[in-house]
Amino acid sequence: LKVAGGLGEIFDSGAKKVVYRYSGGIPRLINVICDRALLGAYGREQRKITAKIVRAAATEVAGESGDSQKARGWIPAYLVLFVAAIAAAWWWSDGDFTTGESQAAVVEAIVNPAQNVAAAEIEPVEPRMIDTAEEAPPAPSLDTMLATSQLPSDPDLAMSALLNTWGIARETGRDACEQAQSEGLACLEQRGSIGVLQQLNRPAILTLTDSNGDRHDAVLIGVDRNTATLRFGDVSQPIPGGELSTLWFGEYRLLWQPPNGDPSIIRRGSRGPKVLWLRDSLAALDPQRNDYGRSDIFDEELERRLIDFQRRNRLDTDGIAGQQTQIIINSQLGNTATPRLSDS
Repeated sequence: LKVAGGLGEIFDSGAKKVVYRYSGGIPRLINVICDRALLGAYGREQRKITAKIVRAAATEVAGESGDSQKARGWIPAYLVLFVAAIAAAWWWSDGDFTTGESQAAVVEAIVNPAQNVAAAEIEPVEPRMIDTAEEAPPAPSLDTMLATSQLPSDPDLAMSALLNTWGIARETGRDACEQAQSEGLACLEQRGSIGVLQQLNRPAILTLTDSNGDRHDAVLIGVDRNTATLRFGDVSQPIPGGELSTLWFGEYRLLWQPPNGDPSIIRRGSRGPKVLWLRDSLAALDPQRNDYGRSDIFDEELERRLIDFQRRNRLDTDGIAGQQTQIIINSQLGNTATPRLSDS
């Protein structure tokens, strides 16, 4: 970065980086932003131009209308000289503009840089102040927070948080899945995609891997179109879905409530209460049909209707009601006591 009059040293390294980021390296924008930054620093009586001052100057420049930006291209040359003179006087006076000598230096440079002019002959110029309010620093990425241990992410905390979404307090020293089973729930551990989890619509522990290769567990408690919400212990952290995809490679564990407390699969030849549950559930989800019957035997007709359900929901059309199929059926039945990722 080069400033008029060779004053680049007035801008600290952070300020130079901010100038480049906001200008994209376009010379005209660099000049305009530096112009505003010099005025802002003079108004604050600061010798060094910092990133904070440059950000405020760039924000003001970005807020100008198209007409005002065009008008800036016609600023008389004396204003450019004025800005350079302010910066030079600032440098010569060691950042102190409160003395008569400093003001005289400004006058000298404006009227005739090569000769001395009395300060009293010209009225001092009142600079226009700009807002230098501090911008909020960008939030650290999830990867950074995990790699620097800013979030609690050990497996026990995650399992306790998952049980808590079902209203269950973790019992110390007891296996979590065993405790869940005593509450009528079952653990399911698989690999999948965010789309699969949205179908299952249950909070789930995701295993994340940071840039150091370390593994972390967090509970996915919400998903919308662009954002996933993770819980680390008692801390909830919303993150962009794209950021999640760079850290999560498909491992998940969730809890679900199997019919009659039995998580076994239902297939051709099965019989008993679970078959009745499947038959009644498919009938409830297909109100156009009323001929599902009440047989507790898994027959060919029930298999065909199960395959129809699986096809409509983009599941494997194997005619077997495994755990994933049973969870999706439960989700669509809409049990309000079940925790969900989304209400839609």
